[in-house]
Amino acid sequence: MLQPKIIQGGSHIDERGTLQFLNDFDMKQVKRLYQTTNATTSMVRAWMAHKIESRWFFCAEGKFTVKLVRVLDFEKGLASNEIITYKLDSDNPQILYIPPGYASGFKTEVSNSKLLIFADYAFGEIEDNFKFTTTDFLPWQS
Repeated sequence: MLQPKIIQGGSHIDERGTLQFLNDFDMKQVKRLYQTTNATTSMVRAWMAHKIESRWFFCAEGKFTVKLVRVLDFEKGLASNEIITYKLDSDNPQILYIPPGYASGFKTEVSNSKLLIFADYAFGEIEDNFKFTTTDFLPWQS
């Protein structure tokens, strides 16, 4: 089973400004890109899972806490007890790879944060969305 991982980027700063890069992010599989924001820093978006689709998260602005959990049974909403936590910050360019079989949730840590989400399937190409709430699947833990 594939595991979540961070794809680390970098930056170059000179008198003209800052250039951020993610040279190790291979976008050959990407078919779709969308951006999301949260209305408040207390709002949690959790849990969205996919059996087939891979996703990649990039914090374009601000800061996000992202939590992942491996789904054991999609129909019954059973998950591993291990929650993996990542902190994404626009000042540290990196992409979080989320393989199939994981549910994700996230919240913003500062106002006006923006999260770019890349997916390897076009919208409507497959039926692969499994939504679980913060209470009926696995409680979001701070």
